[in-house]
Amino acid sequence: ITYGDLAAAMDAAVVSLNRLGFGRGDVLALAVPHGALAATTFIALMAGTGIGPLDPAAPAHDLARDLERLQPAALVMLPGCAPTAEAIARQRGIPVITLTPSPSAGPAAFRLDTDTPRPTRAAGWAQPNDVAVAVRTSGTTGDPVWERLTQARFHNRLAIPATVYNLGPTDRALKDRKSTRLNSS
Repeated sequence: ITYGDLAAAMDAAVVSLNRLGFGRGDVLALAVPHGALAATTFIALMAGTGIGPLDPAAPAHDLARDLERLQPAALVMLPGCAPTAEAIARQRGIPVITLTPSPSAGPAAFRLDTDTPRPTRAAGWAQPNDVAVAVRTSGTTGDPVWERLTQARFHNRLAIPATVYNLGPTDRALKDRKSTRLNSS
């Protein structure tokens, strides 16, 4: 996947989300298995909305709790990939957006569809003070809570290691979300 492929996916995602009625100010739950599709989808959708990643294989009680606390505008999922999350979302009146890969249109291309479109509140690309990502943390009591990071704050979390490790445009880095180390080459 090239940067061009990813940029095209971001442009297409913003247009598709706005067409379906989702945009700036919305946080979408994303239930896609780990892998390249999850990574590219996460980045592309974050260009126009906030994203709260869910584990599609999590137990029903965890998914129900996470959807309750996250309060997403919609659930984004591959068809048939997260049937429990889909059932809980539909039961709670949360719209479901299906994500269908479109490899013939490019390695990062996908289509978004929903049976419950709505008017878009705020169209266009996400702005610095818009939510970028909702991250589940353990909270002070050990009970998971969702912390919402703005686009600016999320960018800073990525930019600080680049500064510390003196990474430039030709460097590539991998950040393991469970560690504080940055592995670069």
